[in-house]
Amino acid sequence: MKKIIAAIVLIGSSAFALEPVNVIEVTQTGNLMPNLAGASGPAIETEIKFKALSGGCTRAEDFSINVNEKNGQSEIAIIRNRPDMCEAVARPIELTLTTDKIDASHYGKNQIMVKNPVLVKTQFVQ
Repeated sequence: MKKIIAAIVLIGSSAFALEPVNVIEVTQTGNLMPNLAGASGPAIETEIKFKALSGGCTRAEDFSINVNEKNGQSEIAIIRNRPDMCEAVARPIELTLTTDKIDASHYGKNQIMVKNPVLVKTQFVQ
């Protein structure tokens, strides 16, 4: 019985592992002027362009962005919420996600750190 429980815990925890990605570009757009209505911080939208592995069925909607603000830095994690069930040879594809959860109140000083492992393309050379 102990072996079965350990296997279930391992399978359950692997669903939360960060998938390797390559962030290509991060673009922030919007109004940098303070909101006169008293809302906190400027209204900024952040677009994150990245590459992830796909077996043929991966879409941007399969991913979400978790944002954690720490000491003036935004830590982001790109999470795959739906696995790619297609059986083609996995290859990197380019996807884009957008979020308004990255704090831009210290614009120009804010750093965005990606927590995902880096997707590395390997090839053999003779």
